Parts: sequence; C-alpha cells; structure tokens
Amino acid sequence: MSLSKLESLPNEILCDIIEKYINGVDLLRAFSYQLNQRFDAIISRSQRLRFNFIQCHKDDFRICMGLLPAYIDKIEQLAISERETPGQVQAFLSFFPSLTLFRQLRTLYFDFDCGIVSELLIYWALNSLLRSNIETLSITAVNMNNGSNIEYTIRRMFTLESLKRFTLRSDLYRFEWSNLARHQSNIQYLTISGMNFALDDLFAIFKLAPRLKYLHVENIDQGYNRYHDTKINLKMNNTTASALHTLILSFPKDSSVTIQMLTPYFNRMPILNRLEIRAHGVLIDADAWKICFETSLPLLTLFHIRATVSGIEKTGIENVLASFQTSYWIAKKNFNIMITEHNNRLRPISNIDSIALLNKTEFDQPVTCCWTAPDRTSKNELVKVNTNISWQLVDSNNTILHNYYFGNVKSLLMDNIEQSLMPWLTKYVNCGGIKELIITAPEKKAETLTKLVSFVTNINFLYISFDLLVVNIGAFKATNMRVKHLDISHCEHTFNEQDIILIGKCFPYLEHLNINTKSLYNVPLIKKYLKYLRSLTFETKDYYINRFDEDSTTRRSYDLQKQTQFLFSIKASKMTVWMDKTAFDDSYWQTFAPKPLGNKRKNSPFSRK
Repeated sequence: MSLSKLESLPNEILCDIIEKYINGVDLLRAFSYQLNQRFDAIISRSQRLRFNFIQCHKDDFRICMGLLPAYIDKIEQLAISERETPGQVQAFLSFFPSLTLFRQLRTLYFDFDCGIVSELLIYWALNSLLRSNIETLSITAVNMNNGSNIEYTIRRMFTLESLKRFTLRSDLYRFEWSNLARHQSNIQYLTISGMNFALDDLFAIFKLAPRLKYLHVENIDQGYNRYHDTKINLKMNNTTASALHTLILSFPKDSSVTIQMLTPYFNRMPILNRLEIRAHGVLIDADAWKICFETSLPLLTLFHIRATVSGIEKTGIENVLASFQTSYWIAKKNFNIMITEHNNRLRPISNIDSIALLNKTEFDQPVTCCWTAPDRTSKNELVKVNTNISWQLVDSNNTILHNYYFGNVKSLLMDNIEQSLMPWLTKYVNCGGIKELIITAPEKKAETLTKLVSFVTNINFLYISFDLLVVNIGAFKATNMRVKHLDISHCEHTFNEQDIILIGKCFPYLEHLNINTKSLYNVPLIKKYLKYLRSLTFETKDYYINRFDEDSTTRRSYDLQKQTQFLFSIKASKMTVWMDKTAFDDSYWQTFAPKPLGNKRKNSPFSRK
C-alpha cells in the first residue's frame, strides 16, 4: 500500500492496523517522528503494541532502544532472541533489566544461551516476571545448569496465576516435576521439549495443572519411578486430566514404552479427542491401539502416529501397513499412520547454533520415502500427505512415491539436479509451499536448475555452493526470489567486489549471509550492495583458535571483544556478527588483508597467521 493510500484511511482503521498487524520495530523505524503529526498522534493513541526483535537489524534495534521508553506502557507482546543476532539479549536486558517495566506485557518469547548471556541478567529478568500478569510465555534456554537460580526461577513460572500458555524448550538433563506437583497452576496449554521427561511425570503434570487442555511433550520415555513415597504415588495415580483434549507425545528411538504402559494415563483423560504420537516399532501395533481406543479413549476423533523405517524394519513395512488396512481403521477417517525413511544426516542450517539444533531428532531429517495407512483412496487417486516434512529428492523412479501428493513440504534437499526429477517434483509436490531449498549437487547443469528455481519461487532460505550459484546466475536473476538467508559456506570461495555485486543483484533483500572465504577484508564492501543484511556468518576453522581448548577460545573471544566494536558469537568453527555501520567500518576486517612477503604483522584473535 502506498503512503498516499495509507494516509487516506480513517484514524480508527489506522490505529487498528497498528495494534493488530504491524511489528513495533517496523513501526518506529518507518513512521515514528518521520512523517507528520497525524501519524505520530495515531501511534501515541494506540494502546496495544508488539515488538518482535528476533533476527532484527541492529540499527533498528538501536533506534528502538532509544524510543521504547515512550511506549513501554503500551507493549503487550515482546520477543527477544540470540538467533542470528548475537548480543541482543544482553543488550536488551542491559537497557531493561526488569520486565515489570512493561506493565501491559502479556506475551513474551525469550530465547537465550546461558553460555553467552550474563546469567545474572537472565535471572533478574525471569524473576521479575513473577510479579507480572504474563499470560503467554515461551522460553528456549540452552547451556543452563541443573540446580541454578535460573532453573529454580523457571520452575516458579508454573505457579504464576496469570500464565495460561507456556512453552519450555531446554537442554536440561532433568527437571523435578514431582516438586511442582505440590503446587497448583492455571496453565491450559503446555509444551515441553529438549529435556528428559519420564512417563510417570505425566501424573505430576496432571496434578500441577488441573485446567490443562493441551499438552505436547518431546523426548518422553519410561524412565524410573520418581515417586517412591507410597502416599504421593497413590495421590498421583488418582489424578485426572479432566480438561485435556489434545495430547502430543514424541518418544526417542530407543524407547521401551508400550501401548499397555500408556493405557493407565489414557484412562485419566476422559475427554481426550486428539492424539498425535512420534514413535518407533514397539508402538506400531494396530490391534493394540484398537483395544486402547475402545476401552480408554472413546471420545477420540483424531489419531496420527509417525514412525521411521529404522524402528520397524524387523517387522516389515508391508506387514505393518496391512495391519492398519482393515474396515475398522478405514472407517476412522481421521486415524492415520505415516512411516518415513530418512537420510540420517543433519541438514545444513544457516548459522548453526545451540538454540537452532535443540532437540533435533530423526523425524527432523530429510525424508526420502514414505508410506501411509490406511489407504482410503479410489483407483488412480493420489493420497494427500499434509504433514510438515523436509524432503530429499533422490529417485523419481520409486513407484511408491507416485501414489502420494505432498502438500506441506517446507524444505527441499537435492543431492542431484537431474532433468528426470523435475516432472515428478512438479506433479507430486506443492512447490509453492517450499520455504527452504538446499542444493548439495556437484553438477552445474544450468538448464535443469533454471527449471527448478522457476518452480520454488517462495523460498526464503537457500543453501548452495558459490560455484554453482555463479554458473546458474541467470536462473536466479530471472526470478523474483525474496531469499533472506543465503548459505554459500559449503566450500571455500572467492569474495571480491564483483562476487558481492552478483549476490546483491540476485538477492537484493538478503538479511543473513553465511560465507567461507579468505577474503574477509572485503566485508566492508557488503554495506554498499546488501543494504538489508542483518548478520554475517563465516568460517573460522583455519584461524588461530584451538576448538578443543574451551579456556583458550574464551580468552581469545574476550580479547576480540576488547579490540572490536561489534557484537558476535562463536559456535564450533563459525563466527556470527550482528551487522551495522560500526561492524562494517571496524578495522578488524583488514587483519585478513594479504600482506607483502617479508612484511611482518601482529595477529589479532581469530585472524589468519
């Protein structure tokens, strides 16, 4: 919408748009004190603002930190994270150490790495929430120590009276749910991911949150009996999840949990109508599930179970599918099973960090083949698969794949770009829904890649070798591709001004760039050609760093922080910088410039010798 059209709208509609649809970061950057008194007045009149700082531009962040105090009583939703913006959480909490300053705050998304951010700042911020009226809270915490003040404070969140929705993702080894079971919580929607969770902890959750309607637990296993006290055990077993209508459970590959073990818990869910499970061989039993539904879950209207080939190979896929191809299962229209075969390697991820990799399992790996049951289609009709998956295109001649239409593929991994794969892709996959394109093929076939790029026009993440990108530059220039994440770090490449110009012409809206080059002294040139870049990630594996000596790495990171003016983080062999004018202009990049032979120079941390 043009500015003239926007200004023609009534004040009431503009105020409604600001409150419901515009990120406060964009609002302050584009409108605040820049247009006219009318817009300034409308912004001031708006009573409900939301600020999402996840992956935001550092210059925008700096602007907001200066202007935010004027709107602090109107902010209802806030999101802060270290993902591709290293130093953001530390900087934000330095400005606003107590979240009670945001008096109207009702929703908070908070991602942090305790190995990077000051634990004291995190503790103060979380502890301040206990005096708030927060209703929706999402916490992703990595490198958090068991028994720390942060863990203790997070446990206390469950007792916050106003809290209704809580998502907790962490790599904690254990979490004492039994202690929480002595309290009462008003939480209605709960998601737990990343932590070890024993099956008997379900009763503790039911006791803790009697109003619970939705429960999603990952990494659940049989575990051990935490409740040795007989009185506590009996009290737990008598607990009923009387309001629970949706249950989602994910089991690890080596889980020993059986359907019979789950039945006592199902008996305590009288109104459950939706059940989704990720499991392996021991839970893929059609007859046992039928008995369970009839005796323990009579109100169930939706059941979906996913399994992998690796977990059922002893039984045989055909036998499993046949066991679900009965009149009982066919009649249950929303009861389905899906078996997937995976390439068990972690797909490339832009700016790999602890938060992004938290709780990645086999189910998150690229799918190479799949089967579903029961089959309710008529002759020659395709089975529609709407499960969110990553797909690896290997062999279009696999006859199994000609029976399905994949409508929700979000990530496409291609190890080869043969011409013969294109007809299958366009016929059996909803290419318009693909958001990530990962090309690891060594071939440089311009014609085939041109066709591929013309199909997947809505991608925002692209992983490709720089050589392959250059050879197929015409294909990318011809499309109106709004790629925001570009990863060309597969192998070392050149990075001169012409290379940067090429990247800018192909991807003018690029926000995050991952490179692998010796020519880091050209990084300041990026400012001219990639105007929207927010973060830069590059390889440090050949630099002066001992990745096996954490103390050495910490010392050198500290030294680099003192010598530079930008914010950064280092994970494994990659360094990520949160880019702004100061970062581009920093003298650090010139430490990588080639020097004439015989001219000695002093090495800075992480620069080449």
